[in-house]
Amino acid sequence: MASQLGPDHGAMKPEAGGHAALGSESGVECMQKKCDEPLVSGLHHAAFSSSSSMSGSYSPGYAKINKRGGAGGWSPSDSDHYQWLQVNFGNRKQISAIATQGRYSSSDWVTQYRMLYSDTGRNWKPYHQDGNIWAFPGNVNSDSVVRHDLQHPVIARYVRFVPLDWNGEGRIGLRIEVYGCSHWADVINFDGHVVLPYRFRNKKMKTLKDVIALKFKTSESEGVILHGEGQQGDYITLELKKAKLVFSLNLGSNQLGPIYGHTSVMTGSLLDDHHWHSVAIERQGRSINLTLDRSTQHFRTNGEFDYLDLDYEITFGGIPFSGKPSSSSRKNFKGCMESINYNGINITDLARRKKLEPSNVGNLSFSCVEPYTVPVFFNATSYLEVPGRLHQDLFAVSFQFRTWNPSGLLLFSHFADDLGNVEIDLTDSKVGVHINVTQTKMNQIDISSGSGLNDGQWHEVRFLAKENFAVLTIDGDEASAVRTNSPLQVKTGEKYFFGGYLNQMNNSSHSVLQPSFQGCMQLIQVDDQLVNLSEVAQRRPGSFANVSIDMCAIIDR
Repeated sequence: MASQLGPDHGAMKPEAGGHAALGSESGVECMQKKCDEPLVSGLHHAAFSSSSSMSGSYSPGYAKINKRGGAGGWSPSDSDHYQWLQVNFGNRKQISAIATQGRYSSSDWVTQYRMLYSDTGRNWKPYHQDGNIWAFPGNVNSDSVVRHDLQHPVIARYVRFVPLDWNGEGRIGLRIEVYGCSHWADVINFDGHVVLPYRFRNKKMKTLKDVIALKFKTSESEGVILHGEGQQGDYITLELKKAKLVFSLNLGSNQLGPIYGHTSVMTGSLLDDHHWHSVAIERQGRSINLTLDRSTQHFRTNGEFDYLDLDYEITFGGIPFSGKPSSSSRKNFKGCMESINYNGINITDLARRKKLEPSNVGNLSFSCVEPYTVPVFFNATSYLEVPGRLHQDLFAVSFQFRTWNPSGLLLFSHFADDLGNVEIDLTDSKVGVHINVTQTKMNQIDISSGSGLNDGQWHEVRFLAKENFAVLTIDGDEASAVRTNSPLQVKTGEKYFFGGYLNQMNNSSHSVLQPSFQGCMQLIQVDDQLVNLSEVAQRRPGSFANVSIDMCAIIDR
């Protein structure tokens, strides 16, 4: 499925050509000339890290282009699809191009790779191009440099190179360079309570033209990003609803009522991924351009008026409580914003210099608070095996998932003492639990709950089973929890398989993967213990195949 690619690099889309045409004097090229400094060559060894190294002389600090230190580049201890080389620039940079080279004078080079980037060294985002997770063509020998100018620049403090393929007669060997420049931006952290108002000097603002731009990142699927309103019925609101961006505007209505001038446009999805998203609103009279992450929608507003009449203020991060029903039912924004610009006024800078007065509830701060959840991404060939506590009388699991697919295996586990097994799956957008019981005449207990759960939103599954009792709860909705009192004996097993299951076929050593899950999971709890996915990534407990840990690469639809 094109919209959900995972680590199997067969599904990747290779880039057509490395270099931009050198003769062209496009705007992009001009920008790259200004932002094209080598960012890696001057870094200290401590700025580099990797999944593993063959030995000290193959360590990641030697992975600098055209350098011959150590063994002449980085090589991991194993050449497989779980290796990576990481660089920490110390602060955020704008990145315009990347380049690779093999290990000096060897048969070790990478022929195809993926680039991931992050502000924090966690919650990685794969570089996308043309709507796909991009696979960059690498090298054909150990010493020539292959450079790729990025179709769009990215901003990150950390960059990871993930080899997808390498020279068959050698192993993974890599030297790298990243090109770009410094990136400065004031960041504001909204705690979900605080609202930041920009008050108009003359108590009113009448505009024929508006240009509003900002960037945001959040883990919440709902929240008001900005809002302004006037006493004549005018309003402007930008908000998140179900992790989509909704822009509402009313330039005023006549006696027919408030609906007449109301215009609302929805764009994007999965915007609660805690990655930066950029928004620009350009209005000239009734003509609007709304741009989200380089994708622009053009539309005209309803009604007959051209001017936006706002009173007192425009607020960022929420709607100030006014006693009106519209303000109390909408959640405030919880997350970070940067580079907020309202009609040429740098709101972020004014806030930082304490020229604006935030609301007296909540807290406004100037560094981004990062969530601690670690997502895991599954494709059609993935599974994640997690150890459990053996021989417990209570089987208890919970996790969150998000997917566009209506079906897939979420969890499989054998009970101890040959008492049977439990399978939790997604079928026709519902969550179903199937308990195969070997000790009673009833062979199988089936319960299911939920609907439309393949909408790309995060959904929580909680399942408990003990003697003669089981309950399935979706999205914390106790009222619609499904219970059963069928005869049942429970003794937990030692392994829990998430997202897929390797089924050992009878009379053969051949394993078959059951219909598996495509999407992301997070906050996995087994036997009331939160699974430490960072430890699983190092294969300390459990095992996995073809999963990406600390990344949710499900693609916007």
